[in-house]
Amino acid sequence: EIDLSDNQITGGLPLSLLDGALPELRVLRLSHNLLTGSISPAIGSLTSLETLALDNNKLTGELPASLGDLTNLRQLFLDGNPLVRLTLASTGIPPSLGRLPNLKEFDLISRKSNDASCSSTNNSSGGGGGRDRRGRRDADDRPQV
Repeated sequence: EIDLSDNQITGGLPLSLLDGALPELRVLRLSHNLLTGSISPAIGSLTSLETLALDNNKLTGELPASLGDLTNLRQLFLDGNPLVRLTLASTGIPPSLGRLPNLKEFDLISRKSNDASCSSTNNSSGGGGGRDRRGRRDADDRPQV
């Protein structure tokens, strides 16, 4: 598990995470940072990934079709990014996302915007243990620096 959420990380998604060096990586959380650029098609090489949280960054561009290669993915959070305007009528959502048989929770558009939300959840709890529904540590549970 890699959780670097809420760290003010800047720049693009680290390609070193996406080059196949971490084939067993199951959880990647880079939420609430300042990541820019597009989501690389190389993301599809993380085939063991069960949770991908890239929400609330500054990611742009279209969603790569290779997201459909993440067949173990259970949670996908991309909301809060200025990705290509995603509406139900747009082509910004690749059909390959329909090949994700285990996907239980996904957020693609921020509910705070005026856009229609492409959001789904299985209404399960976040698992407790001081973590929110996305598995991030609650503010009270974060180590103090």
